[in-house]
Amino acid sequence: MYKEIIDISDYVILGTETINSVKVVEEAIKKMRPDKLFVSIDIKVQLLTSCKEIKNPLDAVNLFRKMGIKNFIILDLNSVGTMLGLSTPIKNLVREVTTGNLYIAIGGGVKNMNDIDYLKKFNVNAVLTATSLHKGNIIKRDIELLKKNAQYTR
Repeated sequence: MYKEIIDISDYVILGTETINSVKVVEEAIKKMRPDKLFVSIDIKVQLLTSCKEIKNPLDAVNLFRKMGIKNFIILDLNSVGTMLGLSTPIKNLVREVTTGNLYIAIGGGVKNMNDIDYLKKFNVNAVLTATSLHKGNIIKRDIELLKKNAQYTR
């Protein structure tokens, strides 16, 4: 199934929640350039995976980085939609992995622009947020200021 999806896709996201072997990522790399692949590090208290080669989120990032993957989504599934702010495991992982030439997107629990400002300090490339936008914790002006790379003030 992965092979058919890879054949017709510009980018592919492989989630640790469904990766049952590192061979899945190796096969994807054979089919398309590693810069067209994202690995989602799926966390629900701990790393979600049935892949025996991976023990924890940092181990997953390091293993896939060595394979040539440079694009990661770090997703706290327990926090999605809660607007409780960034979880401690996400903050800890961000501190560890944002050194080097990686593209990092973070999702889960984003409460407001303070969370985004925190992530900017660690050169996170993207933040996945929906609930905080829908509920008005983040507004259009916030996004406009962010796009202009201006200092956030609200």
